[in-house]
Amino acid sequence: MANHTIADYNHLIDDRPEKWLPDSVHYRPSDGEEKCRRCLHFYTRKLDGFGVCELIRDADTDEDGVDGDNVCDFYTQDGENFPLLEDTE
Repeated sequence: MANHTIADYNHLIDDRPEKWLPDSVHYRPSDGEEKCRRCLHFYTRKLDGFGVCELIRDADTDEDGVDGDNVCDFYTQDGENFPLLEDTE
């Protein structure tokens, strides 16, 4: 096992990608089967039970967590199929 240094830690933290604002991915209450809690990007923090998304973050999600009954356009179960995303490429 490698011994990491503070420089390794700083590189890891500095290299983190920014998350998107919920509005920019149309984060909203779900009206179908697709829900954040079924998405590949969603997890529940063991520390406090907050719902967290790998894609979105803002002051509201920091305070209240990500609602597992909501959804965004990047909902996916496998990282390859995005049934709510319009193909704009």
